[in-house]
Amino acid sequence: MGKDHRLSRTATARENEAKRVKNLIGYFFDKMGKTRHKTSLFNVYTQATRKSAKPDMSYDADKIPVEYLKRELSASAIDSAIKEGRLYEKTAPLDKGKLFYIDGQGVEQRLAGVSYLGGETLVIR
Repeated sequence: MGKDHRLSRTATARENEAKRVKNLIGYFFDKMGKTRHKTSLFNVYTQATRKSAKPDMSYDADKIPVEYLKRELSASAIDSAIKEGRLYEKTAPLDKGKLFYIDGQGVEQRLAGVSYLGGETLVIR
């Protein structure tokens, strides 16, 4: 093993350690209900991330209208439909992350197999 290979492995190990520390801080922020913390060395805060449509455990392409599909789930088509009002979310806790639409007969349907949730990312500066 050369010096370059050893340095590369060391750099990768340090990056992995940094990820573990960030995940631990995020875990404890979540457990303590905190969203911000300042120290003399750095600031840590959570920042909301953009919502996106992703297939969930019950994903079945045959049950999703073709306009929201490519070869795979089309998040951009779903985002456009939400902006246009053709797809919508409900505020009830049991409906969190679910999308709904009105079918051709005027009946409300759940967009099965798709979850629509935003997340958070931890920022350390």
